[in-house]
Amino acid sequence: MDLALTLVIQGVVFFLVAWAVMKFIWPHIMDIIEKRQKTIADGLAAASKGAQDLEEAESRSKEIIREARDRAAQIVDAYAGALGTADNAAIWQAFFGDNEMQVPCRALCEAHAPHGPTYTYLFTWEGPEVGACHGIDIPFPFGNFGDGWAEFVGLDNDGRALGRSMRDAWGAFARTGDPGWPRYSEAMIFGRASRAAPEHPLFVRAVSC
Repeated sequence: MDLALTLVIQGVVFFLVAWAVMKFIWPHIMDIIEKRQKTIADGLAAASKGAQDLEEAESRSKEIIREARDRAAQIVDAYAGALGTADNAAIWQAFFGDNEMQVPCRALCEAHAPHGPTYTYLFTWEGPEVGACHGIDIPFPFGNFGDGWAEFVGLDNDGRALGRSMRDAWGAFARTGDPGWPRYSEAMIFGRASRAAPEHPLFVRAVSC
């Protein structure tokens, strides 16, 4: 075959192959490349944003921890001042008791008071070993100090008088709806020296601390 003709045929074939590639194959290759480039770019952008978000989260978490630490120190100092002691065990006991007992009780009083007569009291009698612990008031309104209760609460004449006062108040409330002391937000303090108070002292402490 003539060399010139061979070159012409090869040129035509090359042109046709190149045209077919550019027409039918190359667009798909470029589409794949563009999609891959976009995926990589999106990934890099997401990584950059993630790093920025992480940095902001770390900064915010440090700020929250710092604020919480400062607030905790304020609470501890407030309880230390209210209790007159820096003993951590005593502070924790008071703080835990307030949040478990006084804060919910105050919320209940606040919710009920607009709708009807509401009364609250604080029981301050201290047993010889446990102080004014949760549940120590149980035998007083029933006047039943058997089964070791007398020893547990340190019963004496003041305790018997306190029990009578509580039974009188419970009875009056059952008969008339009035236990004998002013409505909330005033409170009754039941203890060795029972008295009405302008506010529930532990409610005040829980709010102020």
